[in-house]
Amino acid sequence: MTVELPEPTNIQSHTSSQDFNVPESAVLVVCLPDEPHETSPDCLPVNTQVPVPRLLGNLIERGVAKKLYLAITLEKEVRLEALVDTGADLTLMSSQLFDRLQTEAKRQNRTLKYQQCVLNVQSYSQNEVQLEQVAPIHLTIGPMSLVHPVYIAPVDTYPLLIGKDLLDRFEPLLDFKQLKIWAQVREPLPPQSPS
Repeated sequence: MTVELPEPTNIQSHTSSQDFNVPESAVLVVCLPDEPHETSPDCLPVNTQVPVPRLLGNLIERGVAKKLYLAITLEKEVRLEALVDTGADLTLMSSQLFDRLQTEAKRQNRTLKYQQCVLNVQSYSQNEVQLEQVAPIHLTIGPMSLVHPVYIAPVDTYPLLIGKDLLDRFEPLLDFKQLKIWAQVREPLPPQSPS
């Protein structure tokens, strides 16, 4: 295999504050830090950190249906196992759990407020449910913390259901064999508006 190198006159030294033109014939070679690699004067070295998945936690299988749960801490106080539902668009909290969080917040002289909303959603059982409240909740999952809009469900089926809106903020890898969930981002991504 023959690789044509660009003429040396087309090469500019790279600094973080300077743009440079990459010739069309350029070849990108990615080497991990522990891999041997050769450099030449015709190379433009670009040092960057490779994103490494971060373990968010172990998934816990429960019940006959083997539903998956993940340990999570709410408002830095309440630790529980939340249902992970990759088919749900939104993250939902029972009104009972929200009341508990409000009580914990009052004990610490804090206020946990919700906002009014009107959002009609269709449940898996094809029933339409109207969500009327959403609250910014501080969540800690493994090594990552974030504030995420959590909708308060009028029915108390599950205390906390983690939906795709929250999962997508981590660009997750779910390992169903080893029962682990990994984040592919260094920091959680910003929340997306419900469609």
